[in-house]
Amino acid sequence: MQPYVVLFALCLIGLVNANAVITCDNHPCKNGGTCIQEIFDEGYRCKCPMEYYGTNCEKRNDKCDTNPCLNGGSCQVSGPSQSCVCPPDASGKMCQYRPCDTKPCGMGECFIVYENIYFCLCPDGHVYKDCNGHDVRKPSP
Repeated sequence: MQPYVVLFALCLIGLVNANAVITCDNHPCKNGGTCIQEIFDEGYRCKCPMEYYGTNCEKRNDKCDTNPCLNGGSCQVSGPSQSCVCPPDASGKMCQYRPCDTKPCGMGECFIVYENIYFCLCPDGHVYKDCNGHDVRKPSP
């Protein structure tokens, strides 16, 4: 059913003002935004692409243009905000922390928990802050 037929029917039963302007016909959404007609409140809304925002998708988030993320992180925008997606060996808001780079676990494996916090899975099978003195696998009984 065509939107005009639906709007006409809603006007007849008094749910929509007969003088309402079909605003999506004016293509108000910019930068590839999709216009969604709001029938009951006589307006519209724009669904904007990831890097655009604003009533008509008229504002562009350019914060990722310079890639503020460190250590190989990738910048992603969503409306007016942005965030960094960090590689597995980095963490923090801007991927600025790499606590395992200094090899704090010796022969063990380093795992990042949050920002500069990590833990070590040591060769003896235990979890410690570092593996000093825990570098030898204990024999199985």
